[in-house]
This record gives sequence, structure tokens and C-alpha cells, in this order.
Amino acid sequence: MNELEELNLEIIIWIIFIILSAIKIYGDNIQQLFLIENNPKYEKKAQYLFTFTITISIILYLYFVYRNYNKFQESICNHNSLLPGIRLLGSIFIVIGVFFILYYQINEETPLGTPAA
Repeated sequence: MNELEELNLEIIIWIIFIILSAIKIYGDNIQQLFLIENNPKYEKKAQYLFTFTITISIILYLYFVYRNYNKFQESICNHNSLLPGIRLLGSIFIVIGVFFILYYQINEETPLGTPAA
């Protein structure tokens, strides 16, 4: 994939991130309704939206790992600096962190509006 195609793909990815952010804001509003009305259907809907946005984010971040891995391979072949390796390591850490967030989101047993024990 050439650089122009990569940039066009990244524009699409940023648009997806903007849409995910809007969904997250909507989920926060639903969570507020849950806190006000204490209606469990709002909690379930907000949980679903949060899980959905995190899952899609993981897919997008995996693309960045893939892209950074390819850049790292190129830098090894060209004997360039190790900065692409640092970028690859950082993107791997981001994916691991998002997996932990998804795990917590799925396995959290306390309702959204209850204080932690």
C-alpha cells in the first residue's frame, strides 16, 4: 500500500473514530438517564454501546499495529533508526490496554451507577 492509500485509509479511520466518539457521548447520556431514573434497560443499553465502541476501537488499533509492524520491517531492511520499533511497541501497548478495558467492561458486575465497594 503506498503512502497516498495509507493516508486515505487513515481519513476513513478518523471518521470512524469521530462516529465512535459520538456513540460514546450518546452512551454517556443514556448512563445519566440510568442514574436519574434507575431503570435497568438504560444500563444495559449503555453497556452495549460502550462494549461496541471498545470492540471497534480494538479493530482499528490492530490496523495501526499492522501498519507499524510493516514500517518496522522496512526500517530493519534499510538499517534505519529504531523509532519505528518504538512506535510498534507503543501501538502494541495500546492494544493490550484496550483489551483490558474491554475485559473490564464485559466482566464488571456492578451496575454503572453504583459506587465501587
